[in-house]
Amino acid sequence: AAACAARASRPEEGPKRFHELLPEALPDLSPEWTALLDAARASAASGATTAGFAAAQGWNHGVSGFILHTIPAVIHAWHRSPGNLREALEDIIAAGGDTDTTAAILGGIIGAGAPPDGFPADLTASFRDWPWSVELFRRCGEAVGQALKPGTTVKPAVPIILWPAVLLRNICFAAIVLAHVLRRLLPPY
Repeated sequence: AAACAARASRPEEGPKRFHELLPEALPDLSPEWTALLDAARASAASGATTAGFAAAQGWNHGVSGFILHTIPAVIHAWHRSPGNLREALEDIIAAGGDTDTTAAILGGIIGAGAPPDGFPADLTASFRDWPWSVELFRRCGEAVGQALKPGTTVKPAVPIILWPAVLLRNICFAAIVLAHVLRRLLPPY
């Protein structure tokens, strides 16, 4: 899906190409998967929201983390708003359930086809995850884009990510999570 989004000349071509390539790319796709992905495409074409699609599938508590729920729901939201990241994210989040997973997957698909300035500025301005930054991701994306250009023989300069900084960040984050878990074990519950 991300490759189809990245290679599409217009955002709405990505989902169409995805469904065209699916039988060739995954010839052993089970009938259950095929039915769910076809239902997602048809539901989106009818104008139904992703929450409506989830309800029609009997997912009464939103989209679970189960892959047979997650992927069809993401594909549905992508079909509805292939070139509008904000609209697509609002749609998938409104469906409820495992929203961090579904929004991350959907953002990856739509982001693969979006130009660097295609992301809502208010969303990127609030990004805080040291040592990662929007600028670092932009430079990584440029390096990948250069490497994927046809006929490229020179390796692009890839931004350096200092692993000790990542390790320090992860240790601090783990300590915060453990502190919250321990606090929840103490009264009052």
